[in-house]
Amino acid sequence: LKMGEEWIELASDWAFMLPIVEMASRPVHIADTLYIYDPSPRERDRYEQERESAISRIIARPRYAPLPPNEPSSEPPPPETRG
Repeated sequence: LKMGEEWIELASDWAFMLPIVEMASRPVHIADTLYIYDPSPRERDRYEQERESAISRIIARPRYAPLPPNEPSSEPPPPETRG
């Protein structure tokens, strides 16, 4: 994943998450905890400033436009195929 010509090494979760949220036509808030990220104190202290800087750059970029909502289909989904 790149921003400009640079690979995003820190905060790549933000780089994936924000476009998904921005483009969602019907976003839903999930109140349940689905994921907990708790780096070791040494790792947190080492990368905190760089991570915060990366998040600021990700947030500052232009937003993606929402995608149009999908119309519900009256046809059942195709069966899954396993290889």
